[in-house]
Amino acid sequence: MKKGNVQLGRRDFAKKIGGFALISPLVLSSIVACSSDDDSGNLSEDELEAIQFMDGQILLNLDVLESLNSTGGWLLINQRRVLVLNTGNGEFSALTSICTHTGCDNAWSFSGAVLTCGCHGSRFDTSGNVLNGPANAPLASFEVALENNTLTVFR
Repeated sequence: MKKGNVQLGRRDFAKKIGGFALISPLVLSSIVACSSDDDSGNLSEDELEAIQFMDGQILLNLDVLESLNSTGGWLLINQRRVLVLNTGNGEFSALTSICTHTGCDNAWSFSGAVLTCGCHGSRFDTSGNVLNGPANAPLASFEVALENNTLTVFR
């Protein structure tokens, strides 16, 4: 065990702690964003209940899941590692949320019909095809069916 005294003036202390204060929110936000295994981040209790898992299928009640009711709406289901996208004209796409670059699975954004993995910036179209690397393989896709305002993802 080492002992010692640190002689640090107020100005030097402020400089050192100021750098930490600027960096720590960035580090903490990336840890929180990359470690969540919970789908409840942005969903209400009713929306959580509108997602059911049954025999290798995911059933989504679109009467409740309003985020999927318009073109460009999307949902990340961390529990099953699935991205569900409303691609327009009553069409939906379901893709694995496991990026083919390094396996990140919960740092996604979706805008302008492009999925972006927040880990290293790989970009994919709504069919899972790579638009920009570093990923070089497409995302796996899953069959979907819409009936009576229930979207079923077959996994």
